[in-house]
Amino acid sequence: MKHSIADCPAGVGWGDLQSFAICALRQRLGTLLALLFAACLPAFAQSEVISRTSSDTNPVASSAPLEQTDSLERAWTEAIASAHRLKASHKSSEAAHESFRAIKATRYATVTAQGGHFWLDEAPSAVVSVPGSSGLPVVLDDQFWAGQVTATLPLFTSGRIRRGIDAAKAGWKAAQAEEHRETLDLKLGVAGAYVSVLRASRAVRVADSNVSSLASHSQNVSNLHVQGFVARNDLLASQVVLADARQREIQARNALDLTSASYNRFLVRPLTNVVRLEDLTPAPAVGAVSELTTRAFQQRPELVVLAEQANALRQQARSVRASALPSIGVSGGYLHLENSYLERDHVWMAGIVGSWNFFDSGLTRHKARAVEDQADAANAMRAEAMSGVSLQVRQAWLEVDETRQRLEVTRDAVAQAEENLNVARDRYRTGTGTNTEVLDAETLRVRSLGNHDNAIYDSVMAGLRLRRAVGDL
Repeated sequence: MKHSIADCPAGVGWGDLQSFAICALRQRLGTLLALLFAACLPAFAQSEVISRTSSDTNPVASSAPLEQTDSLERAWTEAIASAHRLKASHKSSEAAHESFRAIKATRYATVTAQGGHFWLDEAPSAVVSVPGSSGLPVVLDDQFWAGQVTATLPLFTSGRIRRGIDAAKAGWKAAQAEEHRETLDLKLGVAGAYVSVLRASRAVRVADSNVSSLASHSQNVSNLHVQGFVARNDLLASQVVLADARQREIQARNALDLTSASYNRFLVRPLTNVVRLEDLTPAPAVGAVSELTTRAFQQRPELVVLAEQANALRQQARSVRASALPSIGVSGGYLHLENSYLERDHVWMAGIVGSWNFFDSGLTRHKARAVEDQADAANAMRAEAMSGVSLQVRQAWLEVDETRQRLEVTRDAVAQAEENLNVARDRYRTGTGTNTEVLDAETLRVRSLGNHDNAIYDSVMAGLRLRRAVGDL
C-alpha cells in the first residue's frame, strides 16, 4: 500500500519528515491488525462452538441442575438438618446445658455494686449498712452520694452446690438422650416414607405390567373373535378385566404421588419435588435375641432418659438436705458515703460469714423426701420401660425372621406364576384352555409379584425396626 502526503493529517509539511513517518506507520499497523483479526475470527468462532457443544454434552460443565438420586443415608442427613421437631429438641438440650452452666457458676465468686445520689428534705440520723455488720448510725446531709461494692465467695456448703451441679448435669444428659430419641424416631419415620415410595414404585411397575399383559391378551381375544374362533363373552370378559387393571394403575400412580409428597415433607422439601431413590435390599442376618436385648438395655435413649431423671432427682434431694446444714463463705467490700459530718467517708471490710439452719420444723426433710419419692417413681418407670423394650426387640426379631422366610417362598412363587401364565396362554391359543384360565393366571402372577415386593420391603422395614428397637439406627 502506497502513502502520500495527502494521507497525513492536516498541518504536516514537507519539512516534517518525522511526523509523516509516524503517520504512515500508524496506518500500516491498523491495516495489519484488521487483517489478523479477520484471519483469526473463524478459528475463534469454531472453538466457541466446540466449547458450547462440550458444555452441552458434559453433565458437569452444563449449568442445568440435575436430579440427584437419594440414598437412605443422604435422606437421613437432610432430614436431621431440616426437621423442625428435631430443632426444637436440640434447643431443649441446649437450654438444659445452659442451666447446668448457670448452676455450676454458683460455686464461684459474685461481685455486686450499687449506689446513687440522694436528696432529703431534712438531714436526719440514719443507719447505714456495711457488709458483714448490722449497720452504723450516721447523721446524713440533706443531699449526698453513696456507693457500695460487695464480693462474696462460698467456701463450704455441705455439698449443696455440688449436689445441685450434679443434678443439673444429669438433667442435661437426660435432655441429650431425649434429643437422641427424637433423632431415632425421625430416622425411622424417614425410612418408612422412603420404603413406602419404593413399594409404591414397584406397585406402579406391576400395575403397568398387568395392563400391558391384559391389553395384549385382549387384542388376541379380539382377533380370535373376529375370525369366529371364540365367543363374544371372552372378548367382553377380557375388556372388563383390562378396564379394572387400568383403574388399579391409576390408583397406584396416585398412591406413589402421595407417598412421594410424604417423603418430601420429612425432608422439608416442596411436596411436588421429583423423588428418585436408590433401591434397598434386606439386611444380613442378625444375632441372637438375648444379645440384642442386652444391647438395647444399654443403648435405648428412653432408658437413659429415665435413668438420668432419677439420678437428677436423687441429687436434687441431697442438695435440699444440704441446704439445712452449715455453710461458710467469705465476704468483702467497699463502702463510700459522702458526708460532711464524717472524718472518713469510706471503709474497706472483709470477713468470714457462716450460716446454719439447724431447726425448721421438718420443712427441709419433707421436701427432700418428696423429691426422693419422685426419683423412686422414675426408677419404677424405667423398670417398666425395660420390660417393654424386651418385648419390642423380640417382636422386631421375629418379624425379621418371618420376612426372610416369606422372601424365599414368594421368589419361587413368582417364577411359577410366570410359567403358569405362559401355559394358560398357549392352551387358550390352541383351543384346549379357556379365557377364564388365562385371566386367573394373570391375576395369580400379579398377586405373586405384589407378594414378593411386599416381602422385600417388609424385610427391609423389619430390619430397620429391629435396629430402632436396639437403639443403633
